[in-house]
Amino acid sequence: MPRQDIDPLADTQPPRYSYESDDEDELDVINPSSDSSADASSVEVRFLPPAEGENDKEKEGTLIIASGGIGVAWARGASLGEQVGQVNVNKRAIGLIFRPAWARTNGTIIISEAFTRLPVIAMNPYARAVLDRWNPSKVVLLDAYSTATYISPEPIPHHAAPLRYLSTERKVFPNSSPLSFFAPPNLIQSTTAAFLNLLALPSSQKASSGLALLVPSRRAPLPSPKIIPPDEDESTSATLSVLSSIEDSEDWDPALLRQTHHAALEAASIHDRAGEWTDPIADRREKKSAKPYGRRRLTETEEGMYI
Repeated sequence: MPRQDIDPLADTQPPRYSYESDDEDELDVINPSSDSSADASSVEVRFLPPAEGENDKEKEGTLIIASGGIGVAWARGASLGEQVGQVNVNKRAIGLIFRPAWARTNGTIIISEAFTRLPVIAMNPYARAVLDRWNPSKVVLLDAYSTATYISPEPIPHHAAPLRYLSTERKVFPNSSPLSFFAPPNLIQSTTAAFLNLLALPSSQKASSGLALLVPSRRAPLPSPKIIPPDEDESTSATLSVLSSIEDSEDWDPALLRQTHHAALEAASIHDRAGEWTDPIADRREKKSAKPYGRRRLTETEEGMYI
């Protein structure tokens, strides 16, 4: 680039072309150009069926929101029953709504981000829309935390990592509880954080309590996507049966999932034997082993066993 001799004692600014670099002319790093994908107004949250069809008794109850891979694994054995609704963000199925029998009449379960993860710009609008829709008195969130990145005074191997919690209330579980506090300086940056943030902020509306149950995971947290890929058919319903087809390389411990299920039901004040969590893989193995094979039949007699 051409240079010009500059008098350091001059009162005027040097000519523009005398600077070493003109990178700021090519790319404004400090003030990047606005992008529609980073505009909060471009986030549209819709409910199927519409809110007008909701019964008043379904509001101000307990809301359980299970997110991501742990949400899918938990849903497979939680006996959620038939799907009754859906939460769409920019025409993408983000939340699947269930009202299982064990949740009684005032409990709602949402399996969130099972198919599509939300970008950061959409987390708060999604969480606010869900809370405004149900106005729950209590919210229980199921999510995961990475044992590989968790900061603790002493290293904790994954197999010994406990189930942790975060609460909007000054609630401390007893020492006999298997739950441990999700201690600072550790952070969660998923949609669960958006829910807890809204629940913790003072509001003129009815106060709601929030509790996040965080299951240990071997995986490091992935960065959030930048945009939500739109779905052309908004009426497309993502059913629970599709969850069984989602491949998850995370080897979740059934005992840990059962412990998470019990902790969620206890936090939601739901105590019902019908709400027991069952391992779907073990159930399939039992059914397969008990399945009859054609016309072959074992007959036991006094002299031996014949087919």
